[in-house]
Amino acid sequence: MTTNDTDIVRFLHVTDCHLSSEDTYDSIDRKIKVGSMAPPLRQKMLASTLEALAKDLVARDQKLHGVLFSGDGTNRGDAEGQKILRNLLEEKLEPVGIIAANIVATPGNHDVVKATPPSDPARYEHFKEAWLGNKPVVVPYLDGIPDPQGKNFLKSDDDTWSVVPINTANWCQLVLNEENYPGMDELRKTVSGNQKLTDLIDILTFHDIARVSDEQLNHLKHQHEQVGSVALRIAVLHHHTMTVGTREEFKSFADITNLGALRQVLRELGFNIIVHGHKHETAVTYDHIYDDHDLSAPAHRVLTISGGTFQAAAHEHSDPMRLIEIEHARHAPRCTVTRIPLVTAGRKLKRVAFPTVRVWEEGTRTAGPIVIEGKSG
Repeated sequence: MTTNDTDIVRFLHVTDCHLSSEDTYDSIDRKIKVGSMAPPLRQKMLASTLEALAKDLVARDQKLHGVLFSGDGTNRGDAEGQKILRNLLEEKLEPVGIIAANIVATPGNHDVVKATPPSDPARYEHFKEAWLGNKPVVVPYLDGIPDPQGKNFLKSDDDTWSVVPINTANWCQLVLNEENYPGMDELRKTVSGNQKLTDLIDILTFHDIARVSDEQLNHLKHQHEQVGSVALRIAVLHHHTMTVGTREEFKSFADITNLGALRQVLRELGFNIIVHGHKHETAVTYDHIYDDHDLSAPAHRVLTISGGTFQAAAHEHSDPMRLIEIEHARHAPRCTVTRIPLVTAGRKLKRVAFPTVRVWEEGTRTAGPIVIEGKSG
């Protein structure tokens, strides 16, 4: 970007890190086993990339306005993963302006406690330990928990932009039980001596359901009123709001179950940018949301940014984070998303930018050109 940096809003999007105290990043296709080739910890790889990015930003005299974390900081509910991520973000990015107050974090399906009931405070125990407490970050309304902050958004001091997180994980990591299906306890007792059947029941009763509660949708409307008038509205959530890429994922509950209702709320509240994770694929695209009651109404265009992750299977294209830079945010916002690939041993930080795109939709013409034909007198 050639614009003066003071006219650029800059966020770092981080998602689906899947950290724990033991998970490693192994990019070696091992055909034989030899010693002294232990793969590095995922947290070490993320730390080196964050550190390299911070140095790059300092060298360019650039600051971050915030970090947008869209979920799955941990792996399979590990209690330490989100804490590790939180500490890394504050430690490595402090030189470029990041503190707890400008970190936005929303839970992913791996970040909730498995088998806890929806809207049960125990469901968000690990998330709260990592992101709330003495120095709380900005989190969404957590279903079933009294609002710990009073406001669930990040907003610029000059009313140019706002960021609102949305919780889609209230029904994730769900295990159907006696309350859902009477007779389940008896069934489990019947097969208790057969591990194969017990494991099969565990598989069949586990569901990872993405859904946004009515309470969450009402709270979004309330937050909209609290934010007031801003030029640019950004939503951050874990699960996708439209199809991402061409990779097929074959599973039950692959999408948000009440996605149609959520999309209408996003349209009516005027969100301009949606940032999400979950699909492990980096993409930047436009989405068009039509009014479900008035087909003649113009579609509301939303710039949708999907975040990838770092995984050995895609070693050359692993990007654990991306910069979101918005110039002229108040008057004619243009957005550039830049992939930040994983910094591996001995390598330098690279920036891989998508083409710059306009955020707002240009005025729609209601009719085509008018052609007047005739003869001169």
